[in-house]
Amino acid sequence: MSEEEVSWDQGEGSESMEDGAFVPEVSDDAVSEASDVFDGAKAQVMADAEALQGQFQHNRTRKLLLDSESESEEVLSSDVGEVSE
Repeated sequence: MSEEEVSWDQGEGSESMEDGAFVPEVSDDAVSEASDVFDGAKAQVMADAEALQGQFQHNRTRKLLLDSESESEEVLSSDVGEVSE
């Protein structure tokens, strides 16, 4: 909803009991639209979080594999050093 579409009719609304501030009436369509936008944004955030979690798991697994390969190479090189002595 753009700024141009927003219109405040000062003739409608109600006074807040707590502070006397003007509280505009909000149509059911506006509430529904805002709810749809929120639900869409929430779904996008959840999808992004899931994708990032998958990427994190992939990177973590890859690091563990690289670390284990590095350790294996260190063990092999130390074994070779002992054999050649």
